Amino acid sequence: MLRGDHNIRASVEAIGHHSRNGSLPDAMRAFDSMPAWNLVAWNAILAACARGRELDLAAAIFRRMPDRNLVSWNSILAASIRAGRLDSAAAIFREMPARDLVSWTSMLGAYAQLGRIDESKHLFDRAPEKTLALCNAMLNTYARHGHLQCAKSILDNMPVHSLSSWSSFLTAYASNGDLHAASQIFSSLPCKDSILSTAMLAAFADRGHLQEARQIFAAMPDRDAIAWNTIL
Repeated sequence: MLRGDHNIRASVEAIGHHSRNGSLPDAMRAFDSMPAWNLVAWNAILAACARGRELDLAAAIFRRMPDRNLVSWNSILAASIRAGRLDSAAAIFREMPARDLVSWTSMLGAYAQLGRIDESKHLFDRAPEKTLALCNAMLNTYARHGHLQCAKSILDNMPVHSLSSWSSFLTAYASNGDLHAASQIFSSLPCKDSILSTAMLAAFADRGHLQEARQIFAAMPDRDAIAWNTIL
């Protein structure tokens, strides 16, 4: 490895370290001290600004970048979303020359966070590929806002399901007070992890069905602090 390459790599690692520790000024100093910047360095400081919710600074850096790739675009998209600037995020998403799963899932999640279900669904329908992660994001969106039939439609059309898929679906019915349906879903699952079991446990306990809650608790092979606090 050439000495210059080593120095750039060390500086990029320093930017990431300072960013993860919440010190954006130190990350900026590490970036500014570099004798030259490659695309990796630009993306590192852009991601640091996004992590620090400094949208104006991120936008200024993005404009200064001599070259951009998909990582760059996803970082400025994330910066807008984290800063709560959904209109800016939507404009960036439309402007992106290419998009990947991160782009689609980030934008869908941003709409869902604000309860903008129609925009989420429109985005989901436009996605070129309905990956498991994207389906789970749309399923979770419907589930969290009580759109049970829409959530069921997504689940029924998914070629494969993950525990996250079932957790969202189960929680949706439990949160809407349909314990019978939630219990049937839970009983039909071939594999139940602690998250699914705790969700069902909480659903019964919150509505005073203590006997059913104790049965689920007793059947759990692993009980974490959340499960213990719920049953107590």
